[in-house]
Amino acid sequence: ESAVFATPGLPDAAFWRAVTRSYPLVARRTPHLLASRLRQGVPPLLRGRVWRSLTRSASTHLAPVYPKLLAERSPFDKIIVRDLARTFPGVPMFREAGGKGQRALGRLLRAYAIYDAEVGYCQGLGFLAGPLLMNMPEVDAFCTFVRLLDSFNLRTMFTPTMSGLHLRLHQLTRLVEMHLPVIHAHFTEHAIPTPLFASQWFLTIFAYNYPLPFVLRVWDVAMAEGVAETVLRVGLALLERNHRRLM
Repeated sequence: ESAVFATPGLPDAAFWRAVTRSYPLVARRTPHLLASRLRQGVPPLLRGRVWRSLTRSASTHLAPVYPKLLAERSPFDKIIVRDLARTFPGVPMFREAGGKGQRALGRLLRAYAIYDAEVGYCQGLGFLAGPLLMNMPEVDAFCTFVRLLDSFNLRTMFTPTMSGLHLRLHQLTRLVEMHLPVIHAHFTEHAIPTPLFASQWFLTIFAYNYPLPFVLRVWDVAMAEGVAETVLRVGLALLERNHRRLM
């Protein structure tokens, strides 16, 4: 692989193959190339494998546990089934009531509710599980889902106190005040609190109400550079870009 990393103009296929095989090595030896390629977007056919590598989800060793979790009953089963139709209703994979996509999503959410009893189930979790199921097999999606919540500081956004969400909203408020003072003053004058427009940004990594191609590109970067950091940067950029429409 040393020859691979010695070539700045590395072809896409070889580069992404290196990422899936040894992401830490790629990140260490060619960080600028990696950042550039991620911002251009991961090839759709490789996205699932790349995400698994970026999150190191294989290290969770949860694959054998998944069927055991599915054999148990969850107190959230009825709520999960009720919410399936509300999760990515515009995406063909999840559109059919009781279809293959909805069943897979329901199983993943039910397994996680049993796996992590403190979090259990919250409606926003479906929007974190959906993009994973769109890009990788169900068991891999579950392992990556657990990794996202446990290692990317997402879990505390869904615990009863939602302490992680409160922290990120506070950080965004301060960043808007520092970098976009006119917008901050406008929001303050009209009593527009940050949670009103930004809670779903953090809870779903923009998946709740933004176009799917945009969401997947944001996730490509978030998997490598951190969810909170990416959401804060993208959130600020969205506010700045829409400055005139917001005033």
